[in-house]
Amino acid sequence: FNTQEVITNARDSLDFLAALALPAVFKYFFPPVFQAIWSWMLSFVHKTRDFSQLAIGLPRGFGKTMLIKIFILYVIIFTRKQFILIVCGTQTKANNIIADIVGMLNESNIKKVFGDWKLGTETDRQDLKKFGFRGRNIILMGAGAQSDIRGITLENVRPDIMIFDDIQTREDADSDVVSEKLETWMVGTAMYAKSPFGCTFIFIANMYPTKWSILRQLKTNPTWIKFITGGILENGESLWERKK
Repeated sequence: FNTQEVITNARDSLDFLAALALPAVFKYFFPPVFQAIWSWMLSFVHKTRDFSQLAIGLPRGFGKTMLIKIFILYVIIFTRKQFILIVCGTQTKANNIIADIVGMLNESNIKKVFGDWKLGTETDRQDLKKFGFRGRNIILMGAGAQSDIRGITLENVRPDIMIFDDIQTREDADSDVVSEKLETWMVGTAMYAKSPFGCTFIFIANMYPTKWSILRQLKTNPTWIKFITGGILENGESLWERKK
């Protein structure tokens, strides 16, 4: 492929982008349900002055965080989003996601095709990356659940994409007090930090078997758009069966 063909294929194919950014990790094509979730997310992330709230439910161990990491890479490369805020159960988990995204940006395939993100680096911390890349200034920030992010503004910019990845633990879901406090913080504090010009919200989690599961609450909330699925198909096979 020439450079333009690689760019086009990476933009149009989840599998191609994953193979390009993770050549040592990518071994199997993503199954149809992941392709559907991918296309579904992309249908929202390019909208302007949009505040869509997306809730994704997948079982533990099915690679949902990996999908989100590749999605964030896509956002950095192919959208006009500027401030990506990643919220996890702990600061350490958020930092780890940022580190993995930076690892993909540092992949030689990505650098050869899209350029070296480090050339425009202004801030390079574990929890915060600020850099100029592909014609715009990008902020990639990680935070732990219930941290102090009220009114967060960097470079006079507020988050225009927020990702909440497994902010509720199984133990949290057993407590109505803890779960209510966490959901109140998410909706009443974190989400209020959004850009006034539009923000895509993505909540991704497990469906815990308690009535205090946040994903279970969002499932019946009409303000959230949902894509929730189990892990076993009707024929008894796994949702992502290993292909020989």
